[in-house]
Amino acid sequence: MKPTDFRMDIVPKLTDLAEALDRKPPGDAALRVWWSVLEPLPVFPVSMALQQWSRSKTKFPAPSDIFEAANDIDGDEREKRLANEAETIDREYRFMGATEQGRETLRLIRGALATATQRAADPKAWARKILDRYVDGDVSLPDLSFRFACEALGRSVDDIRSLRDASRRAPAEISYVHEPA
Repeated sequence: MKPTDFRMDIVPKLTDLAEALDRKPPGDAALRVWWSVLEPLPVFPVSMALQQWSRSKTKFPAPSDIFEAANDIDGDEREKRLANEAETIDREYRFMGATEQGRETLRLIRGALATATQRAADPKAWARKILDRYVDGDVSLPDLSFRFACEALGRSVDDIRSLRDASRRAPAEISYVHEPA
């Protein structure tokens, strides 16, 4: 529950309930206690619990009484919501595999997931990208990133700098650079 929901919905109901039961309305300290107890619950079950309380009880409730009743109401709603979500997921899955196109889509999804989990990620791809940017003449590349990339790939900083200078002079002459084994 949000503080505005509490002030706009719950506080007036508590005040009305106190007046109806010939009791003074809760003060600021009492409202802070009510807020701290009811904060984790949604507004609707708390409102319903206050309504039910006013219909069936003749004394003013304690925050724990309303929390217990609202939690029961919210638990029932939560169970209904979870059951509906589970039913929706089952229904959508059945419908997706019901047609030839749906079965083909499911097969493609399974295949993509299988290849993604089997394929090992290249742990040094980031370093290669940084060195490619450096050799291509990217001036925005931080020197520290460049040095870390050289270290990760086992390349000399001077070698890469000379490669960059050579690529500026004669880009057509450089066709491919082999990585050290």
